[in-house]
Amino acid sequence: MKSGSALIVEERERQKTEENYTAEHDAEHTNEELAEFASFYAHPNLQELYPKTWDEKYNKRNKHSRIRQLTIAGALCAAEIDRLQREGLK
Repeated sequence: MKSGSALIVEERERQKTEENYTAEHDAEHTNEELAEFASFYAHPNLQELYPKTWDEKYNKRNKHSRIRQLTIAGALCAAEIDRLQREGLK
C-alpha cells in the first residue's frame, strides 16, 4: 500500500503528463483557483465549494473514491504551493 504522500506525488505527475497541467498552465490561475479546487475535492459534501469560475466539465469529484478525492486535493495544493513559490511568495 502506498502512503498518502506517495499517492499525491504520483497524482501531481499524472496531472502534468496526462492533463498537461504544467507550471505554465498553473501560472494562469492567479486568484487562488487551484486552492479552491483543492478545497472542493477535500471536502466530502459541499457541492457549493465548486469554484464558480471553472467549467463544470472539471467537476469529476463524485466519480472518485474518497482516497482518490483527497489525493487529487493534495496534488492541487502542491501545484498551488509551487505556483506561489515561482512567484516568489513565502
